[in-house]
Amino acid sequence: MFKFEKSETMLENGGGLNIADLLDIDDTQMYQAAFLGRCKTLFGEPYSTSDDNEALYSYYIKALEEDGSEVNLEIYYGSGGPSVGVEDSETGERAAIELAKLIMEAEPADYKIASSYDDLSVRIVMGVENGEPFYKTLLPGMSEDMPEEEMMKAMEEFFG
Repeated sequence: MFKFEKSETMLENGGGLNIADLLDIDDTQMYQAAFLGRCKTLFGEPYSTSDDNEALYSYYIKALEEDGSEVNLEIYYGSGGPSVGVEDSETGERAAIELAKLIMEAEPADYKIASSYDDLSVRIVMGVENGEPFYKTLLPGMSEDMPEEEMMKAMEEFFG
């Protein structure tokens, strides 16, 4: 059993594990939107954020075992969605699984974050409002406050 706390120590070497794959859950847009809200509930603000959807946020986390040993982890949102970076070891993988389960049990805090895919000129606005996750894909010429009907029409025109 681990105790997790926010850290300032960056994970030096390790691989990333997609959390949806790790826990065998559906990787939906609503799951992705709620995930950062859950992390905020547990750990506060991320260590870093960016407007690049493929490097959206990062948390450095320290996993403390009962015997006093430590494992460094990183929660991040990358090109594959919410993931956890972990040291390549059996202990590291156990810590990653336990951390992922802990996050998924948390109620998501309200927040809003905007990002983009620069190579596609697509913006993403996601977050949690009053406990409900939201995720909007905005193509060129679209705004957040456009009615759903107009958004669908714009998407049809954009994709042909």
